[in-house]
Amino acid sequence: TAMSLLPKSSDLFSDKTYWDSFFTQRKSSFEWYGGYSELCEILHKYVKIADKILVPGCGNSELSACLYDVGFRKIVSIDLCPVVINQMKRKHSKTRPCMEFSMMDVCNMTFEDESFSCIIDKGTLDALFSSDNDRAKHLISNMLSEFNRVLKLGGRYICVSLLQPFILKFVLGWFTTQGWMIRIHRCLAAEKKTRSQNQVVLPVFVLIATKLKLLSDSQTIMELALGNAKPTRYQSKTEISTVIFDLQQYMRMSEYGRRTLCHEEGLAVDLVGRDGNVRYILHVADRSKKFARTFAVFIVPEGRETEWIFGTHKGRVKLCQLSNVDRLLVVHLQRKETYENLSAVKTELEPYVTDFSPQGLDPNYKIPFLSLADDLGSRNILYEGNSSFSGDYIIEDVVGKLGLESRRLVFKNNQCVIQSEAMLHSQDGNKQVNQSFLCCAHHRYMLLGLGFVDPEVTPIKVSIIGLGGGGLASFLKTEFKQCSTQVIEIDGEILNVAKAWFGFKENDRLKVTIGDGLEWVSKSEPGAYHLLMIDADSKDNSIGISCPPESFLDPSWLAEAFNALCDTGVLVLNLVCRDEVKRKEVIVDLKKCFPFIYFCVVENEVGQILFCCKQQWDFGQEIAAAKENTNCLKYNSSVFQRHKITSRNKDTIVVLRKKVDAKTFHAL
Repeated sequence: TAMSLLPKSSDLFSDKTYWDSFFTQRKSSFEWYGGYSELCEILHKYVKIADKILVPGCGNSELSACLYDVGFRKIVSIDLCPVVINQMKRKHSKTRPCMEFSMMDVCNMTFEDESFSCIIDKGTLDALFSSDNDRAKHLISNMLSEFNRVLKLGGRYICVSLLQPFILKFVLGWFTTQGWMIRIHRCLAAEKKTRSQNQVVLPVFVLIATKLKLLSDSQTIMELALGNAKPTRYQSKTEISTVIFDLQQYMRMSEYGRRTLCHEEGLAVDLVGRDGNVRYILHVADRSKKFARTFAVFIVPEGRETEWIFGTHKGRVKLCQLSNVDRLLVVHLQRKETYENLSAVKTELEPYVTDFSPQGLDPNYKIPFLSLADDLGSRNILYEGNSSFSGDYIIEDVVGKLGLESRRLVFKNNQCVIQSEAMLHSQDGNKQVNQSFLCCAHHRYMLLGLGFVDPEVTPIKVSIIGLGGGGLASFLKTEFKQCSTQVIEIDGEILNVAKAWFGFKENDRLKVTIGDGLEWVSKSEPGAYHLLMIDADSKDNSIGISCPPESFLDPSWLAEAFNALCDTGVLVLNLVCRDEVKRKEVIVDLKKCFPFIYFCVVENEVGQILFCCKQQWDFGQEIAAAKENTNCLKYNSSVFQRHKITSRNKDTIVVLRKKVDAKTFHAL
């Protein structure tokens, strides 16, 4: 599959600034374009032995001599510098007597009309079009007009160029106006040579413009061939320009990665298939800030990309360390893309992974491809739907750790985040959702809010804002018979999803209301609830808070939530905030309403579970009361013991015992 490439973080580079810096620092106008050995494969597709060839701006390039040596005899090279022309004549007059060298201005040539069948331009266009201004455009327009005059009908202008965006825009406009056919090749061999010399690598292009008779009703043919791929035809200048620009951006990103150890921030790049869909996402992780000498590629099995070790930069750095390499390229496979097998994926990725190898890596270093197993994992998309409130969504079954199968709800606008997940088990030969197991770690921690409630209270009145797949609410219904739970979900389609795909069912102890959670709490009777759980995500990613929506953190609404809780009631918040300054602001606002706030850190996740209380708690007494049970989680296990948890949710208790100790709760 041929791929065009689009970097995710293109804003790292200002286009004009990058190009200005590149052309200021490079040593030679021609060292980036390759020599005959790198260009010959493309040249010989379009140049015939019988062609009369013009080489404009020849300089001291060996290209003409190399062409002569393989049988091309009708070669005329021109340059405006008399010193260069005299040098080339002296150098080649005896060994290559048929070669011609003339001092001539490319904008004012003295050749007869239609004198040549081929023009080979290696870097002259770029050298003369070094700045995007009217003077340069006038110069290039004159040069191309002269090429048009001296070239026969059906002849080809072959130009080796880096095709800066302003150059590409101009030449595409000029040739399409004249009715010429355009094909552009990417010259991988030239790039490979530059990389072997440990130099900055940018994509090198060979533009082939074929002179055709101008017809008023004809549409210009424009094609692009990336590497050895079959040429792709494009209908507009914008389309072909976008693909080339994306490729240039990709190469800049890879150069940035090769020269910068990305330990702090990481680097992510999309590989896009011909159909325009993202096929792979590549993540760069470095073991340390020291010079990288070893490199590997890790292919994440389908459905596992959201796990902490694969789905976060810190996790990928840990994976890099476990893989015992200095740099690791972690590859995410994409939904709705088809992959034959692990070997086929390796073959498809091999041309691209070297772009992210560390600078100075031994050219003979064989890059290993790693994965968890010999297969690519399993992902089965069951259903795709749309919610007017939340957008497009996907229901999928995936096989995860230890071969366990789970069902997920994922929103397409944020496919890196699992909205809801439930474990599956087989019952009477059919897949069923296991409602006695909580897949989401933050739900397990939110359950600790029950420990703040007097165990003698019946019923324990719980309100949950946000349903998702209904996992938390279903668990309370199944395992905590003393709970009476009211769920408020703003999106009616999500309730349909929970019922259709996650086995969610209401009963006399579990009810769902479709409505605004903010309004529901505001209209609640004072002291109505023992627990108020906020498990809703934010649709606005610009504020730095993923959960909950910012309106649930407004002091005026928090005051209403305070009133809706009984004297011993607790507001339980799943707070996911990557901005530490913003997090501190949230805590300040919470403390304006709730005098006592405690929190748990969810292991391997960004989020924290906040317990906002009306009264202070002495966790020392709770821990002491649980001391006799040395196998328990001290305070936390006493919570579950007091509420007489049945053996059915043993998995949840085991997980908590492993992950939560006596220091779980921290006061703010």
